[in-house]
Amino acid sequence: MVDLCIAIFRERRGRGDPGEDRTPERGFDACNDASCDCHGGVARHHKPVAWEAERRIRFRARIALAGVAGAASWLFYFLALKIGQVNSVVVIDRLSVVFVVILSAIFLGEALTWKTALGVALMVGGALLVAFA
Repeated sequence: MVDLCIAIFRERRGRGDPGEDRTPERGFDACNDASCDCHGGVARHHKPVAWEAERRIRFRARIALAGVAGAASWLFYFLALKIGQVNSVVVIDRLSVVFVVILSAIFLGEALTWKTALGVALMVGGALLVAFA
């Protein structure tokens, strides 16, 4: 994933060397830079120092929010396990991938290929088998 983000960054910015740092933070920086090019590349050329500081703040805020969301997700998952039946909770949890595929097709216009549809159908079928076993 890091290599892909760095490749996108290189393609958009036209720079980078083969011995470039390939740490996850560098990959996130590259993705952030690539997305910032689309949203506010002009501002970068006028205020490079302010833009760099703002980018780092946004990066850290995204990481912090991702951590909070992940912690809340696990908290509610264990709460659901405590309250409900394990079969039902696990089925709903595993169907989250199906929900993501469907919602991304509806709202983001993602292509729904026959392989993806088959995978979704198999996941739903497996969930039904577990739920009604």
